[in-house]
Amino acid sequence: MSSCFKVLISTGKLIHFTGSEIVALETAEWFQAQGHEVVLAAHTISNFFIDHFDSDFRLSTLHDLPSVFDFDFVWCQHLSMLPFFRTYEKIDKLPFIALVSLSPYEPLEKPDNYLIKYLGLPLVVNSQETADAVVPSNQVGLRIINFKNAAPSHFWSYVVQASNTLKCIAVVSNHIPEELIESILTLQKAGIKVIVFGMGHEFRRLQAAGFSYVDAVVTIGKTVPYAIALGIPVYMYDRFGGDGWLSLSNFDQAAHYNFSGRPNLQKKSSEIIEKEILNGFADAQQGCSLLRNKAQAAGYVLDDQLEHLFSILADEATIFDYETRFRRSRSDPEFLMHLNLTCNLTHIIYSQ
Repeated sequence: MSSCFKVLISTGKLIHFTGSEIVALETAEWFQAQGHEVVLAAHTISNFFIDHFDSDFRLSTLHDLPSVFDFDFVWCQHLSMLPFFRTYEKIDKLPFIALVSLSPYEPLEKPDNYLIKYLGLPLVVNSQETADAVVPSNQVGLRIINFKNAAPSHFWSYVVQASNTLKCIAVVSNHIPEELIESILTLQKAGIKVIVFGMGHEFRRLQAAGFSYVDAVVTIGKTVPYAIALGIPVYMYDRFGGDGWLSLSNFDQAAHYNFSGRPNLQKKSSEIIEKEILNGFADAQQGCSLLRNKAQAAGYVLDDQLEHLFSILADEATIFDYETRFRRSRSDPEFLMHLNLTCNLTHIIYSQ
């Protein structure tokens, strides 16, 4: 491979700047910043996404590409590349592919274990919960990279002035539950400014500067590492419930489950949410610095995670093994039969 790679970031849909779409976008931005030629592609791209897309690299539907195999590296979310494997036996070169799984529940997030086994593909996951759910317990020797839904470096370098007074809260949710809406109204009546970001509310991609005036964040999932990196207290609550203020004492379990509110699924009344936010803010704010240090040391900087993945794909021994497996797989009846079934299934899904 050359020092400048042709990189394809492939995902199912680019519609609303939701979690998986932001993962794809941030990954593309990192590879471009390293000087690589990047294409971000999906089966479906909305006009909303196109209108708000402001990156310098190419945006394309997968079907408009001459070939998804004409790349050095593919970051593949939602098995989005698999429908194109129908031409597998005819291709001369297979790009290095990382299969990405971002949920332990969604069907299209379940990686193709045949591809992983036969080709030695790395599996990239966003949490240990996802890894535990999608990797068979009897499948050993896998190369698993838990990138931890990490925050890009600009979140870690951006300075937010800490406040000892709770004046403004950002709620980030695409599925805001009724009890949280009720607590927001009560907090607003108490004089606290609350801004809601997500579908049905203020809807845009959130960058580090968008949190500059915020004293606390209420959210789950991908936005939690953003708040940690910025040193902003984060209260975990959404449609699955949540464990409240993130702290050193609950960090490890919350991180294991992608800060999702699982496994406790602790639903709360609006009165309890309001009381916990008001009474726990001071302690949460004081603990932000130690929490930030812990997360940074634990690998929550996206750039470091992608650098690790890049070092694997650039390793000569890895490349030799990959190319050897590719040649063998083209004449393996069992592998080709499975690949044909998987290609047809994903083709049907993405044709709907």
